[in-house]
Amino acid sequence: MIHTIAMYATANRVFATYNLDGHSITDIDIWPSTTTAKVVIKTDGRVFQLTEGGTSQIDSTFDWVIPNDRSQVGAFEVRYTLHSGNTLNAPPAAEDTWLELTTDLAYGLSHGSKFSQTATFTVEIRPLGGGDTLASGVYVTYAENIFI
Repeated sequence: MIHTIAMYATANRVFATYNLDGHSITDIDIWPSTTTAKVVIKTDGRVFQLTEGGTSQIDSTFDWVIPNDRSQVGAFEVRYTLHSGNTLNAPPAAEDTWLELTTDLAYGLSHGSKFSQTATFTVEIRPLGGGDTLASGVYVTYAENIFI
């Protein structure tokens, strides 16, 4: 489901569409290994998933800004809000804290224990310094280590 939140005109009157598509990210590994399931908000306007298998773009039609050249490093800020499940592992900032998007930001779970973790959270993007949220999406991450 696409959550198109805003169309935003820049100073030169070029329009961009801002959206985040919620997504489920799962990583299941055999213990003893580390399992990771994260969403990565990229400074260049793309959205990736990160697992122990590597990183991959979720879907170019669901980039957080289209066209991507409307993304400007340091012009936006991001925050997450946890709705349920485990606390996120090493998020870039505390929950509900806006963080300037000057580097790629990863939100989700990573652990090396013999159990599973899950988290449901919203990621939001807005212009730097405040204003209305331009895009938001709900992400579900699941990371499990199977003991054999």
